[in-house]
Amino acid sequence: MPGASAHPLEYARPSRRRWLGRRGVLLLLMAALIFIGWRYRKPVESRLGLMYWQGKCLTYARPPGSVVFEAYLDTAKLVPALAIDPDIRVRRDPVTGALDGQWRDPACLRQFEILLPPGVLPSGGSGTAFLHQRTSKSGNVRLVHISMDWVGPIDPASTFNWAVIKPATLFAAAQCMKSQDCNVFVGPCGADGLGFGQADPIDESHFTIVFGGAHGKRTGVIDCWLQDDDTLVFKTQWAVGSWQASIPTEMEGR
Repeated sequence: MPGASAHPLEYARPSRRRWLGRRGVLLLLMAALIFIGWRYRKPVESRLGLMYWQGKCLTYARPPGSVVFEAYLDTAKLVPALAIDPDIRVRRDPVTGALDGQWRDPACLRQFEILLPPGVLPSGGSGTAFLHQRTSKSGNVRLVHISMDWVGPIDPASTFNWAVIKPATLFAAAQCMKSQDCNVFVGPCGADGLGFGQADPIDESHFTIVFGGAHGKRTGVIDCWLQDDDTLVFKTQWAVGSWQASIPTEMEGR
């Protein structure tokens, strides 16, 4: 264009003062983040630890054929067993104090319980019979825990202490939705005849606990279902020709 300058326009460079101001803001933001992280590090570490151990509990499983209690251990094998399996908790004879058996007591559950607020996981029971995630028909995801008390060799009833836990999230605490003690009739098999519960891979609300004589001799099975109201329904089914025909083939209870 006529009269236009042939020299290109020169844009002013950002002043040093503006550059220093931006850098100062970034430094302040970084300092604030470091302070917040340091200030709340313990609650964050605790919540992350709780989520980790909760995940272990939600996926916990024992191989089929595992039992809740193993009686009359060879004590010479006990120390190596404890070193290999962190889920073992020994039992002592209440009179003599001698080692006479071992319970299944998941280490992940112990760690999870330490990080939970008091009362979320009800106390009770000597050993764990089931620990896993179950989902009700309407989609409620829960951690189901069943513990049991010692059963004598001629006692037909096993006391189950069950709890249904709503899992914690990053922003919400875990909550015990329902818990209860109930007697389930399993015949005179003793705790060493009670198999560790197995989650049903098809029906996510269902799991089973096999019972029978010592060393896994099967005489029946306890079917359990998680309900939408956070209760558990138990149904005991007896094998043909098993102990005490006077016990109903099926028994329901909550």
